[in-house]
Amino acid sequence: MAKLSAIFSIDLEFPIIVECKDEDHYLYSLDHCEYHVDIELQFMDGSPKRGYVDSDLFKKLVNKIEITVTRDVEDIPVIPTNEMGGSDFTKVSGYFKNLTKEYSDVAETYYKNLIRIVKFDLKQPFHDEDNYDCDCFSNPRWSIVNGDYIGTVGFYHRVKVIPGMCENNLGAKPLRINQKQEVETKLKVNACTELYQEILSDAQAAIFNGDIRRAVFEMAIVCELSTKRKYFNEGGISGLAFDYFEDKGKIKVTVLELISSVAEEALGESFKKHLPNDYVNIDYLFRCRNKVAHRGQVAYKDDSSNLIKPNHVMVKKWFSSVEALLSWLSSK
Repeated sequence: MAKLSAIFSIDLEFPIIVECKDEDHYLYSLDHCEYHVDIELQFMDGSPKRGYVDSDLFKKLVNKIEITVTRDVEDIPVIPTNEMGGSDFTKVSGYFKNLTKEYSDVAETYYKNLIRIVKFDLKQPFHDEDNYDCDCFSNPRWSIVNGDYIGTVGFYHRVKVIPGMCENNLGAKPLRINQKQEVETKLKVNACTELYQEILSDAQAAIFNGDIRRAVFEMAIVCELSTKRKYFNEGGISGLAFDYFEDKGKIKVTVLELISSVAEEALGESFKKHLPNDYVNIDYLFRCRNKVAHRGQVAYKDDSSNLIKPNHVMVKKWFSSVEALLSWLSSK
């Protein structure tokens, strides 16, 4: 038996703010089943420091995390030497490749746990547990505890799916070569983005990242913003009056009413009748939003009172229906 370590180095897109003395060293050690895990935070080269008048503590920046995962393994195969006197990994690469997945799963789990602590417990909001270079968990440096340093064995590239690359995903489009003139024209314009467009883009990103709860909230906000502004223009007298009465709790009109019975009377066409399937999706979206808001539960009840938990495919359909609603409103 031997103890074999895999060392994973993760470069952070955004630094972690830490507080310590100059001589302090951030190293967390813990056991996970048959594994031992060491997590080391490495300071940014030339990191700025912010101190306190009455203390020797400083705030500094960490921009790299090194996670070492160790466990007992059967005898490690002897690594032959090539003609140049270096290590020839070709005959042992399969052995290390088989181990990489289980080691990397442990490292990735603790990396994400650490980022969640920083983001939510420490309230450093610019961190994303899913935003990292996939290859950093595919190509560890190997070392035998109290023995030889092996290094990186081969190089494996883990492909991360890019939304819109393999299919038309939620309307994601490529920048086409024949759009040169159009792009050059738009580059000259400091265009203003509507608030609902920004929130819709956030909802799209949330769906891509698998955050259904956030996507539901933001899609519902988009529907409310765009629908109410269609009837009550912001800054106009009607809009100011609506805002006043809504703030006082004297208006209880819902988005579903505004795009069905009210729309038929005021706009001459009901979205419910014009696009019934999309209307149903909007209805389910708001039912789910209410469950999230009132119970913290990502679910909704259908017309038969069945409790449904929306999956990724369903939420993508809701997104398409929100876009259909926006298109319909703009046509009126």
